[in-house]
Amino acid sequence: MKAIRKIFIIYCIILSISLLFKFDLSVNSIIERVNFIKMSREQGAWNCNLVPFRTISSQLSRIKTIPIIVIENLAGNIAVFVPFGFLLPMGYEAVRKYLRTFLVGLVYILIIEVAQLICMLGAFDVDDIILNSIGISCGYVIFKMISKSRVV
Repeated sequence: MKAIRKIFIIYCIILSISLLFKFDLSVNSIIERVNFIKMSREQGAWNCNLVPFRTISSQLSRIKTIPIIVIENLAGNIAVFVPFGFLLPMGYEAVRKYLRTFLVGLVYILIIEVAQLICMLGAFDVDDIILNSIGISCGYVIFKMISKSRVV
C-alpha cells in the first residue's frame, strides 16, 4: 500500500505540473501565455467557461473536420484522470467508497482549474471538470474490478 501511495503522490505532482504548464516548461512560453491572458482580460475576455457542455459541443462540432484533435482533447481530459480514480482508493482505505473518491478528485480538479484562472496559466472550464470527473469515475470502476479479482 505504501508503494501505491508513493505512485499516487508522484502521479499527482506530474499531473499538476502538466495541467498547469501544458507540458511546456519553457519560461518564454509561460510568459507569452500569461501576457496573452492579461491582454484578453484587459479587453474584457476572461479565461473562463462556466456554461456546461459549451466547450464539449464546440469540440464535437469539429469532429468531421479535425477528428484526431477533437478525440485527443475530449478523451485526453478523461484519460488523464483515470489513474486518480483507481490509485486513490487503492492507496488510501478511507476513500474506498465511490463518493469519497469522487469528492476528493473533484476538489483536486477544482484546485487545478482555479489555479489556472488565478495564475493565468490556462482557463477555468466547467467542461474540463465534467470530463475529468468522468475519468475519475472510470478509474474507480477499474479499482472495483481489480479489488473484486484480488484482495486490495
